[in-house]
Amino acid sequence: MSDEFRAFVKEGIESTYQTFLKKVSEGRNITIARADSLAQGRVWSGVQAKELGLVDELGGLEDAIEAAAALANVDSYSVRKYPKYKSSFERFMEDFGGASILNKEEIIRKEIGAEVYGLYKEVKSVMEQKGIQARLPFTLTIK
Repeated sequence: MSDEFRAFVKEGIESTYQTFLKKVSEGRNITIARADSLAQGRVWSGVQAKELGLVDELGGLEDAIEAAAALANVDSYSVRKYPKYKSSFERFMEDFGGASILNKEEIIRKEIGAEVYGLYKEVKSVMEQKGIQARLPFTLTIK
């Protein structure tokens, strides 16, 4: 790291830290010196932060959302979580469904043979297409 870049990074860190101290001092109604004496890059547990007056309550995200709604005088609200993850059961059903399709196709291929199965897939593909089509009288396969 060059000296110039190091100075640039250090200045950015100091600026961010000063902004942090200002917000803490305003939000907690303490002096910047007091905020600085508490901070100094340390990480406090929730219990310690409450004892030091850095937080009002202990709780999780749901508690914070509930408190924010109360402060905003909102009685009815909902929470949407993103990204939406599928439940274990939903993933299982997708895997199971995919496996059953694979098994059906494998059964058909074994029953009619690989060559006829290839023709079956082509005909199926053509029948699933929508709109106007132009087909050549041959299939081009590049290997």
